[in-house]
Amino acid sequence: MSKYEFLNILQVTLDGEVSQDVIDENLLYYNNYIDDEIRKGKKEIDILQLLGEPRLIAKTIIETSSVTKSTRTYTYSNEMEDEMQDKTNQRGFHASYDEHEGWDLRYGKFKINSWYGKMILIILLIVVLCLVGQIAVAILPIIFPVVVIFLLVSYFTGNRR
Repeated sequence: MSKYEFLNILQVTLDGEVSQDVIDENLLYYNNYIDDEIRKGKKEIDILQLLGEPRLIAKTIIETSSVTKSTRTYTYSNEMEDEMQDKTNQRGFHASYDEHEGWDLRYGKFKINSWYGKMILIILLIVVLCLVGQIAVAILPIIFPVVVIFLLVSYFTGNRR
């Protein structure tokens, strides 16, 4: 099967099932994807085998389109890859929300809301609490006598009005 046969089967299968905008977006997406992969040195037949049967792809597009009742733009470009790479290189704390995956909380590349992120945060909290406790225990012998002396002085000198 050639690229043009693949795109034709995809178009014929989608025709009448979804809006023309969805058809055009998906045809453009797969056309660009195949062209980009060919530019990377892959053979057209290998790319089409990896993509699979165009009728199954069309069925998935139809089901997805009927579930969401909205059209989505599927674009494939190097700009999108660059944007994703920039996103992973961000520094500091950042949060994003995706309607399918929910919140994504990150500190640099470290994903905070994963199981290991939560575990590390709990361990850090325990370590901080232990340090605060150790400092309090070390300072208590100094502070306690000072407070007792202050109370005794204020008791004996008191407010004489």
